[in-house]
Amino acid sequence: MVHPDTEPDLANGAGETALMKAAVYGHEDVVRQLVGSYRTTVDKRHPDGSTALLWAAAGGGAKCVAALLDAGASLDTQDQDGMDALMWAVSVGQAEATELLVARGVDLARRDKIGRSPLLMASETGHVEVASALVQHDATDLNARTKDRVTPLMRAAEHGHSAIVNMLCKCHETDVNLQDNQGRSALMFAARAGHADCAYILLHHPSIKPDLADLEGLTPAMMAAFTGHEDVLGAILSHRKASLRHRTRTGFTALLMAARSGQRSVIERLLAHPEVDINESDGQGLTALAWAARNGSAHVVELLQQYELLQPDTADADGLTPLMWAARCNQLLAVKTLLRDARGDTERKDAQGRTALAWAKQLENKEIEQLLTRYAQLTTELSDDAVDDASSDSSLHTPSRLHQRYSHPVSDMQVDNIGDVVKLLENGPYVNWRQKTGKTSFAWAVASGQPDVVKVFLLVPGLDVNERDEQGHTPLMAAARNGHPEVLRLLLSHENVAYNAVDWRGRTALMVAAEHGQIRALAVLLRCSDISVNQRDVHGHTALTIAAAAGMVEVSSALLRHPSVDVNVRAAGGCTALMLAVRAGNNGVAEILVSHKDTDVNMPDDEGDTPLLVAAGHQGAVEVSRRLLQHPRVGVNLRDPQGSTALILAAKNGHLECAKLLMEHPLVDVNLRDDEERTALIYASMLGREDVVRLLFSHPDVDPNLTCRENGYSSLLLAARHDHPRIVELLCARRNVQVNKPDDFRTSALMHAVRRHSRPAVEALLDRPDIDINLPDAEGKTPLIRALADGYYDLAMLLLARTDVDVNAQTLENKTALMYAATYPEGLPALRLMLANTAIELNAADERSCTALLHACKSGNVEAALALVETSGVDLELRDDQGMTALMWSSMLGFRVIVVALLQVKSLEVNALTPDGLSALGLACEAGQVDVVQQLATHPAVDVNATNSGRTPLVAALERAQHECVRVLLQHPAHSLSRAGVRPPYLPPNLKAMVNLYRNNSQVVRRRRTCGHRQ
Repeated sequence: MVHPDTEPDLANGAGETALMKAAVYGHEDVVRQLVGSYRTTVDKRHPDGSTALLWAAAGGGAKCVAALLDAGASLDTQDQDGMDALMWAVSVGQAEATELLVARGVDLARRDKIGRSPLLMASETGHVEVASALVQHDATDLNARTKDRVTPLMRAAEHGHSAIVNMLCKCHETDVNLQDNQGRSALMFAARAGHADCAYILLHHPSIKPDLADLEGLTPAMMAAFTGHEDVLGAILSHRKASLRHRTRTGFTALLMAARSGQRSVIERLLAHPEVDINESDGQGLTALAWAARNGSAHVVELLQQYELLQPDTADADGLTPLMWAARCNQLLAVKTLLRDARGDTERKDAQGRTALAWAKQLENKEIEQLLTRYAQLTTELSDDAVDDASSDSSLHTPSRLHQRYSHPVSDMQVDNIGDVVKLLENGPYVNWRQKTGKTSFAWAVASGQPDVVKVFLLVPGLDVNERDEQGHTPLMAAARNGHPEVLRLLLSHENVAYNAVDWRGRTALMVAAEHGQIRALAVLLRCSDISVNQRDVHGHTALTIAAAAGMVEVSSALLRHPSVDVNVRAAGGCTALMLAVRAGNNGVAEILVSHKDTDVNMPDDEGDTPLLVAAGHQGAVEVSRRLLQHPRVGVNLRDPQGSTALILAAKNGHLECAKLLMEHPLVDVNLRDDEERTALIYASMLGREDVVRLLFSHPDVDPNLTCRENGYSSLLLAARHDHPRIVELLCARRNVQVNKPDDFRTSALMHAVRRHSRPAVEALLDRPDIDINLPDAEGKTPLIRALADGYYDLAMLLLARTDVDVNAQTLENKTALMYAATYPEGLPALRLMLANTAIELNAADERSCTALLHACKSGNVEAALALVETSGVDLELRDDQGMTALMWSSMLGFRVIVVALLQVKSLEVNALTPDGLSALGLACEAGQVDVVQQLATHPAVDVNATNSGRTPLVAALERAQHECVRVLLQHPAHSLSRAGVRPPYLPPNLKAMVNLYRNNSQVVRRRRTCGHRQ
């Protein structure tokens, strides 16, 4: 008990009361004692605008929240930031408090001062249980936006809350393509933050637009490339609608964005895409190489130089080449790297006639100036250093001529005769001379496929047969890459050759031959017993996995014929050669791998996917799936880490032909469930895959009544909930489908169809003879009540046409269908139809004692009120929990037509009083309804002086300063000022004059009557 002398509302220096402290610390007993005191102000505010209810929601828990709500705490209170109790509960993850507040009727549409909804706050903080409670409520707007037009899905994707992203994506109402003020979509937020799991979920949404650009023209792929999120980029590129051809407003592509930020691994992935051009430029003409050089990304420059299609001297709009940009921006390492490429022209000039050296001098970049000056001197010396031979023939073989002839790696080296080579070798200095690419004359002879020249080189004592260029390539690799089998044989015969030497990627000559599809070179290497056919590179790839990923059928066949080949070796990501071929869509390679006797067709990768799951479930590759299913050891029912089988994935992704093949397999289990306990039929029904549903029903073992973990939804419930009427019709045609089975919230398929306003689905369900159209949901609403409550009057008329409809069913609030129909004018046809039903309970009342007539009068539904007044059996005198009758409500609210209709009923008690002592006339006067006051005052049965506590209609009008109503009453002949206790000195001047005039007139009348009696 709180002591009578205690002041519980006293606050400390911070403005905190005892009730706030008890509420935030969860002391339920203290809270109940405090709110039990008449001195406690439950909604007393803190200086920041919060109340004890907000404190309880933020820290005290559901019990304290319940205690405060029971004591009358306001749900509408917001602090200075616009946060109410629900928002605080959501922000801190109070799931029980959230559910309690939602159940008590908190406004789910309310926003704080920056426009955040409760669902957006849950998405922002990652509280899954709270978000789930909000999502399941019909009043929650899943696409509610802040002032910056940010949605809950965007916030969840931005913060990496994949569970909430998945939850929102499963909701039919969620629009995954909405954009904020800057044009950013949810996928853009996920890409920018690097949340690959969120991006993967979004990309699997059937409505996703993967290339949706923001106001600057940036797509999610560009953002992922710029920020270096390779896994996100890979997920985007795996989408069939994704494109890399898009440009920003300034002309940037994904490749240019990656080069600008120095993302080497991303660039390597992009360059493997067929839509990417290594020489593409932005709006100013800068290429990827130019951006890498400009920003000093030497590692990117090195990567780009490995591509033969690279044009290293591409100039921008001002004529600046990548080398000029590196010199201009003082990027020494980039300049050094660029000088290694023989294709570059160091003497090229820009639009102002300046070379790279001139730029370095102008900007006083001393180190680069010295480097370029020295490089120019060396080039001049080599050009002038002729071989000591006066003959014109020998002058053809000076270092400068060799540089000109062999500067391109794939050009054939043409010499006049072997004697010229011998002469050069005898003179000594050129066997180990390297150009900017790091290749010697011997390496060039190998690369250009000159076996006779190579023979001569191999005779030189001390020759390094395993010499490497800048990329770590040996002559053996060069011959394998360019497809020179004769040169390969010569090199393999050398006693010092390293058969299995690797380049910087860890790839051997055999891998290089497989990578470039050089089948003849590959055959020569495979015949060498010292070649390791299963050696791996730095990413775990073998020659076989490289060929399989690239779709090289002949190369793969040749490797598979080798007796030592390991067909099941796992490369990067745990992918076997078969998995790589399947993922890349290389059907030819996949088929020969499946046919190999040692292939394990069920080996999963690191993500838990088997080849069949990928081919049939994810990609819909019919031919590969058919070949896999013909394998005697294929695991047709194997699952991925999410529990999905190939059939579930095929149904989920709409791969009809693959689903057919899977259904034909004798061991397929059509009723297997994934981790969400969803079957293939459940997914097909939920996603609207009508053709897949038909196919699944062709299997005799399919069980259409299985339910999933999410709220106990069955296939029929999901089809109705997601508004797929054709699938509802298909399911209803099956007699073994339980049409009356509700979900965990007691919502039937018919109720879901009504909620979605799907007339075809409702009609299909009503055609079932065993349908129960009166099943109530968790709120006690039947489909009829739901249709009327949501304003779907066409569906209500369908249901009312049924003879088995229960028109007297009541919700948990005791509301009937008649009450909902009486509330809005559009429900009049349904109302008349129900009034024609003799079984209708006309005077049923809800928990607030309101009948249908009272609802019509409160809402001003004139036509409904007139129809009810005219109906025999309607009790016009019934009162609600406020003691108000229909006449009182319509009078107070000013519905004159309803008042006229009620006054025409002779038996109506027109002078009944409210608990406050006011009649219908008094209420009209208090509310200032002049027209109604005039109507009531002219009725002969209305007592203009009715009162039981001194509050006559005139007093009520005077208390609210309703002057017009006072004038009407003063003009009534039966009005009594004495009963009203009116004292003119205390009235406004205009009313005082009227009262005086009334009194004077009354005295004159009385005198005349007195004189008449005397006479």
